[in-house]
Amino acid sequence: MYLSPRDLLQLSRLSKQFRSIFASRLAIFVWHTAFCNVNRKCLEDLNELQFASLLYDRCCMVQPSFLSCTTVHDHFFPFRHADVL
Repeated sequence: MYLSPRDLLQLSRLSKQFRSIFASRLAIFVWHTAFCNVNRKCLEDLNELQFASLLYDRCCMVQPSFLSCTTVHDHFFPFRHADVL
């Protein structure tokens, strides 16, 4: 079993301590492994936490009402496979 980027994102929001762990540069290998597990590469202008938030959060970073009922991942990657997430 492995953790997905969505799992890491949720873990990073459990407490300030978890956030500091998963937001640190020391956890970069954990994020890279998680994104490799779902065949995604992080965008160059976002860190891993921001990219996971972009993919899996249910609101848009720019205009919150734009994607209020779906994730960006659902909107732009409708061909996803249930095993990937």
